[in-house]
Amino acid sequence: MAIQIAYSTDNDDYPIAYARIDEINTHYGRKTAHMVVSYYKTRAAANNGKRPLGDAVFDFGEVAQVDENGVVIVPPFDDVFGVAKYRDAKTDPKKLGYLFLKTQAAFAAGEDVMEAA
Repeated sequence: MAIQIAYSTDNDDYPIAYARIDEINTHYGRKTAHMVVSYYKTRAAANNGKRPLGDAVFDFGEVAQVDENGVVIVPPFDDVFGVAKYRDAKTDPKKLGYLFLKTQAAFAAGEDVMEAA
């Protein structure tokens, strides 16, 4: 799975960029997760091993990360990857990561794209 979104760099705008979780590591004992979302110019660029345009990193822990105004920017591990979420969704951590991304403003309007197996 991936998400097709509009993405901008300092130099260019990409109206149909391809955002994909390229790395996800979860540790259920420590209640931590590290997730890297890479942005590519196109789906073909991602599938052909081209270098990403940029990345977004999300690190989840036992408590939420908040900005200077107290707004949650990364929820606690259990809110995204906890055992209850995992059992309810009947899926894997990567899919749970995509479900989280769809709650974020930058990804909410994006179109879900299925990747080839």
